[in-house]
Amino acid sequence: MDVSSIPEDLAALDRWLCWRYEKRGDTYTKVPYNGTTGRHASSTDPATWTDLETAIEASKDYDGIGIALGDGLAGVDLDNSIGEDGELKAWAHDIVDRLDSYTEVSPSGQGVKVFLLGDIEGERSRRDLEDGHIEMYSEARY
Repeated sequence: MDVSSIPEDLAALDRWLCWRYEKRGDTYTKVPYNGTTGRHASSTDPATWTDLETAIEASKDYDGIGIALGDGLAGVDLDNSIGEDGELKAWAHDIVDRLDSYTEVSPSGQGVKVFLLGDIEGERSRRDLEDGHIEMYSEARY
């Protein structure tokens, strides 16, 4: 797992967890786990989070790693923002440029996630577009 592009300020936060795809009903979801204990983690319980190094080491037993949002750390999820050519769609490119923050490809490979310092009013904000959608979070997510 290449984490060399994660900014030092983000990497230094002890808000990391691992996740595994698990089937819930008819769909798969990313279930959070504590990389230290192997038990379920919670996006709202700091006792279940760990440092990045521990999450990376534990990630070999999981499908990925994530970071708990909140306390001034926000996330913007641009779903279906990568075109068939593998490039960001114009609407997503504009948002990524404007936010000018750490951005990574989503686990699905079809979108990107942008992490930034700040808070978003309300628990969640979502906007559906013709060929994708935007979700913004600053609390209780990873």
